[in-house]
Amino acid sequence: MSITNTILRRLWHVALNAAIVALPIATLHAEGVAQWGKQYAFVVQEDLELAHDFLVKVDVASGLVVRRFDVIENGITYVASNTSRQKMYFVENSLDRLVELDIHSGTVQRYFVSGDPRGIAVTPDGSRVLVAQYDTDSLAVFDANNLSAGPVHVVSVGDRPIGVAVRPDGNIAYVSNHGSHSV
Repeated sequence: MSITNTILRRLWHVALNAAIVALPIATLHAEGVAQWGKQYAFVVQEDLELAHDFLVKVDVASGLVVRRFDVIENGITYVASNTSRQKMYFVENSLDRLVELDIHSGTVQRYFVSGDPRGIAVTPDGSRVLVAQYDTDSLAVFDANNLSAGPVHVVSVGDRPIGVAVRPDGNIAYVSNHGSHSV
């Protein structure tokens, strides 16, 4: 069995019923220069006994959990990473919130997002965070440097948007619409 298959099997055991996002990690040196190193997967897990979700950081090379973040106040399904800013984003859809987690300090910021937020994506350059708004049939576009200002654009999409993906060049976002069975 290859190392990759072993790691994926370990992640599967860790991530049963969970959302996984892989994120290369940069270490900032005193000069402010990022040095890229290990790659980690961030996995949302559910503690069934406590009825509580949490996020774990898994070393992809070893498959071991290296940190647990007990920052989730409500169940989440949608997760996105911002490699350039070293942040994780997720939505607490029943609370209408976009959550930003600094993966180094563990600091959490929560921002109100109307319309029952669902799918989430980050542009490849890390400048924008896109959130599907299920109840308002729209896509909210946030400036990643100023999430508290609210969306800089709101774009009408199909009926009941649930998923978001961004093309690698960052010029086009694709939105999966549950209600209209369209993209």
